[in-house]
Order: sequence, then structure tokens, then C-alpha cells
Amino acid sequence: MTLVLVIGGCHFIGYDTALNLADEGYQVWILDDMNCPGPTGGAERKPGSPRDKDTLTRLVKEADIVYNFYEYDGVNEARLNPREAYVENIDVTYNILEAFTRSHAFRLIHASTAAVYGEQELLPILEDAVKRPKSWYGASKSAGEEAVAGFARERGLEAVILRYFNVYGPGEWNRGNPGVVNAFITAALTGGYIRLEGGGGQVRDFIHVADAVRASLAALNAPPGVYNVGTGRGIAIAELADLIIRIHGEPVEVVIAERRPGDITASIASTAKLSKATGWKPLIPLQYGLKKLYEYYREKLQS
Repeated sequence: MTLVLVIGGCHFIGYDTALNLADEGYQVWILDDMNCPGPTGGAERKPGSPRDKDTLTRLVKEADIVYNFYEYDGVNEARLNPREAYVENIDVTYNILEAFTRSHAFRLIHASTAAVYGEQELLPILEDAVKRPKSWYGASKSAGEEAVAGFARERGLEAVILRYFNVYGPGEWNRGNPGVVNAFITAALTGGYIRLEGGGGQVRDFIHVADAVRASLAALNAPPGVYNVGTGRGIAIAELADLIIRIHGEPVEVVIAERRPGDITASIASTAKLSKATGWKPLIPLQYGLKKLYEYYREKLQS
């Protein structure tokens, strides 16, 4: 049986990926230093932390395939804690690669982010666009990517890098930096206010976590390389807020705030490469996904 090690398997995207891998018949080990949002089912939680090099090396040595979802997430969070972002986004990635030199594992699927692109003139963004990260978070993730790609070329490792765009959905609160969808829905349900940084004109590509997980599984059979994971459709943050308010059905206070340092103007994925390579495509329309997520959060708050 193929053994898959999911590093960061309690993180957002990583958790559902681990559960789905187990359901598909893989032997799955999870290594993380945060609590999983629920039971791990057929996946086995291993003690220890990805930051512990000895534990990491021992587990990678026994695996056939490795996923890396472990990261220090968030533009603002990384700006405030640059050392932590370095350790989790660069140092741990290096330790994973070093562990491969002692392992028979043949494939690494490495989770990255659209933040590596920074500002791009041409939209949607192709994978071969020159990376121009505007934040330390984006730069640290870009450095991790370069380490993976260089190691793979030198050592013959099958490396797949997935650049996730704005992923939302159930379990989002378990990430280190809950995203704007989570914040807006929570504000609507708890009587808070929606904060539009920079006026909300920034455009983002929101993809449901179920579609993102399907992309993670498709990466098992994708040719080595870099792939975007998004929908190919963008929406302004202010429009997203309006959509959530309409789903809520009652007025929600909206506050205009200053734009965050490192924030980019527009980010929309070209998804043709992953689709052509694996047949994957996003299936969940944004409005449907938001409505279902709103209902899920409402039930969770009432329980």
C-alpha cells in the first residue's frame, strides 16, 4: 500500500486532503503541530512537529509520497512575525528536502500561493509569469518554491507545486489566518461589521476548498511542474461583501479601512495548465459555495 505523509495535515486544505487520500485507499500519516478540526478517520496522526527535524526525517524516510501544507499563513501575519514565516515557509521546506535524500519517496506535492506573483499586468495569471511578490509572506513562499524546484531538478525528484489562490470553505477557521470570506460571514452572523481595506476594490479569485482538495488529489498523477489552483474568475472584495450581505438578508455595517501593506490589486488564476494535465476543473460556483458556507456557519453558531 502506498504510504502518503501529509505534513501540515491539520491545516486548511491539508486536513481534507488527508481524509480524502485515506478514503481512496492510501495509507496516510499526518504530521502537524496544530489541532485537527475534527477526527482523522482513516488517516493516522503522528506525534511531533514538522519543526522537529528528527521527526520529520524519520517519517519522510518511510513515505512513498509527501504533501507539504505546513506554512506560516498570511501577508499581515508574516509581516508582524517574519522570523516565524522564515522558519515555517523556508526552513521546514529545506528540512523536508534534506529528508528526501534519506528516503525512497519519489514525489513531493508542495502547497504554495498566488502571493508569489505579486502585481501582474496580464490577467488571468499564467504559471510562467515572472514572480514579483510584494510581501514577506509571498517572498518566503517563493523561496520555498525555488528550493523545491532546484532540488527536484538536481536530484530527479517528482515535484508538483500547487499555487492556491483564495481558498474558502468549511474548516477555514482552522488556518492561522482565516480569510476574508470567513471574516465577512462571521461579521454578518454575529452582528459585527465588515471591514473593507482600501475600499474593497481589490479583485480576488475565490475557490471552494472542495475544489482545491480535488486539485490536490489530481496532483498525484500530474506531470512534475507548477500549477495554479483557482477558478479563472475574479470578484472585487466589495462585491463579495455585497453578495454575503444579500445572502444574510439583513443590513450589515460596512467600514472602510486603510489598505494593508503588501496587498495586491488583482489576482486571477489561469487554470488551463492543470485542467489539461489532469482533467481537473473547479465545479462549485461562488454564490452557491457562499450560501452553503453561510448556512454551515449559522448552524455551527446555533449549536
